[in-house]
This record gives sequence, structure tokens and C-alpha cells, in this order.
Amino acid sequence: MQVHQRGLDLMMNVQDAIDYVDILSKEDTLRLLREVNIVLSQLLEQDIPASGVPDGQPEVYAWKKQ
Repeated sequence: MQVHQRGLDLMMNVQDAIDYVDILSKEDTLRLLREVNIVLSQLLEQDIPASGVPDGQPEVYAWKKQ
């Protein structure tokens, strides 16, 4: 399965999980988090800049205060 399609499927699963978070089993939650980890890793591998920050992108992180 292509990574993009797998990401779309995962997004749908996460959206469904939000609606049922109170009744998800621990195993289901762990399974979903593992899939999130795998898919995001694959997507990020495809999007690694050749070097440094891509042109036009600020060199800051959302979690750092300026």
C-alpha cells in the first residue's frame, strides 16, 4: 500500500478513535499509536530535506517561544 493512502486510512481511524476514546481498549489504543508511529516515520522519510531548512521556511519550532 502506498504511504499516502496508508496515511489517509490512518487519519480516518484516528478521527473515529476520537469519537470513541472512552471505550477504546488499551490494546486498541496501543495498536493505533504504533500505526501512527510507523506511518509518520514513513512520511517523514520521504520528506527529508537534502540539507538544512528548506528555502522559505523559518528555522524555528512550534514548541519554542521566540
